[in-house]
Amino acid sequence: MNLFKKITRSLMTLSMALFIAAAIGTGSAYAENCTIDKISTPKVSQSGSFTVSTKSDLPQSARVGSAILSFDPTSATGTIDSIQIQNLDKPSDQQLEFGCGPLEVSNGTDLIAACGGPAYLAKGNTTYNAAGSDFPAGTVVSVCLSE
Repeated sequence: MNLFKKITRSLMTLSMALFIAAAIGTGSAYAENCTIDKISTPKVSQSGSFTVSTKSDLPQSARVGSAILSFDPTSATGTIDSIQIQNLDKPSDQQLEFGCGPLEVSNGTDLIAACGGPAYLAKGNTTYNAAGSDFPAGTVVSVCLSE
């Protein structure tokens, strides 16, 4: 599996997602610009919240320049409470490679831009954690990842 697909799947479960996760139904305007991948998460719970945690062993370093959120329904809004991407191969005080939150989001929000990106992810044992709240129950969240 190529590096970008691994990053994409991990960020999806992160960012919401995810880099996830929370990593999202995407409008066609966003889907056309996905140079890495487009990923959708399961529907948001009845409580309107989600948490995602996943691990991945990245075979090489990578840059993620944008992570555009889209929602189904497109009118949905919510909060990304936290996003954390950590490289566990680094010393404990240097593990955090990307983090953000809380962040009010709507259809079309670029998580990378809103969080001060881009995200530079180092090769190695990486964990992706994300939490979100205040979404309408049943919302599908998708992310369009690009270099």
